[in-house]
Amino acid sequence: MSASSKKRWAALSVLAVAGLGGALIAQPWVIREGSVRNGDGAAQSAGNRSLKIGKFVFVADEWPLIGTLGSGGQLAAVIHDYTCGHCYELKHQALEAVAKRNESLAVLLLPGYRSKPGRELQRQMQVLFLADRKIHALVEGQLEGNDTMVQDPEALRAVIEGTVGEAQWKEALAKYGDQADERLAMIDALIESNAEKVGGRSLPQWIARGEVYVGVRGNVDQLLSEVDGVEDREKGLQFECPLTNFGEVVAGGIANLAVRIANRSDQPLEPGGWKLPEGVELIRAPAGPVPPGGTAHALLRWHVPMRAGIYQGVVELLGERPCASMVLVADVWKPIDLSQKELVLSRSADGPWHTAEPIRVTLTEKVQVRAEVREDWKVTLIALEDGLNFELAVMSANEGVDEPPPSIVTLLIDGGSSARPTATVLVPIRLRTDQSASALVPTPTPALTSLK
Repeated sequence: MSASSKKRWAALSVLAVAGLGGALIAQPWVIREGSVRNGDGAAQSAGNRSLKIGKFVFVADEWPLIGTLGSGGQLAAVIHDYTCGHCYELKHQALEAVAKRNESLAVLLLPGYRSKPGRELQRQMQVLFLADRKIHALVEGQLEGNDTMVQDPEALRAVIEGTVGEAQWKEALAKYGDQADERLAMIDALIESNAEKVGGRSLPQWIARGEVYVGVRGNVDQLLSEVDGVEDREKGLQFECPLTNFGEVVAGGIANLAVRIANRSDQPLEPGGWKLPEGVELIRAPAGPVPPGGTAHALLRWHVPMRAGIYQGVVELLGERPCASMVLVADVWKPIDLSQKELVLSRSADGPWHTAEPIRVTLTEKVQVRAEVREDWKVTLIALEDGLNFELAVMSANEGVDEPPPSIVTLLIDGGSSARPTATVLVPIRLRTDQSASALVPTPTPALTSLK
């Protein structure tokens, strides 16, 4: 998200999460009991001010809320993590959707997390919400617009203490900490329950009309169509699998993904276009219109980024009907660093092809690594003294070989445990002779082995 978008969220969220007015700190702080209720009774008694998700019922008055829920309005929810950039985007979409619908839609902000810092951020914010909602709304605005605070719970604590006072904050933690832990445990149980529907515990999650969706929506209109119900959305082309979880993959690798597209309308339909996230390319599109009730196939290729951490991307299928979306999720593992992903080859006269300069391979974890190349070529992976750095070079096995060099060198990574079996990282090779420079077109590559 851009800096301007962050500032916009920070400003609007203060107003949307809790209508501000009056003194900033209410003395004494008063806790509101009954954060989460189970069973149908709570839903019936709370009317449209509650959202039932499986066995859990969340009441609008008991959780942070975007917007004001009027009579007859609908309640939806976002499960978010402050350390997650995509959660930020989904909350921004929810904010715009609420602005479009006025009091006919409000969105609960439910606290999820994927790491210890994320949990501590959520715990502090839940304590603050239970203690004083106006202060919570103010700090929410500061937190969402501050890259330091969303990674460092201590930075958040300093802001809160600077607002309410160190002694008062210690008292609030002592008084409301246990209830904050209970609330986080409830959301954790909800995420675990949702995992059966969406194929994992990925965040953010968008919940509307009892349906659970993972990831940023294609646009605000799609989000609102999910609020309105599935009937209209399902009358066009749809991905048969709206969520693909690659599990743990190796940074710098390549993954192929075959997708099936279903036509749920009563007339032939053809995709009007594709909107792909960075690093994803369309290799093969469906050939012609998809017949009513029929399916078609497409092939996508994902070039895994060199950044470690949780990846999430959204593939959109465009057309005259409401667009369909598919979320791609992965945990990118980066056991190696490459000084470059290209080898330069040269030769003199009729001598063998050889690497002009080797490339450096650096291990970031203790893994086993070896290299493979085409049978008529040799590859060397020489370990340097520290045992973490290697030099990779290749050469042709015979002199005077006229065939072009191979286009791919494959690094094989063995994590040394059942949790991280062998996976592949592909290193493309570029040919450069003494007379000219030309790029070899890489041959089609196999799918990257999933590590889970």
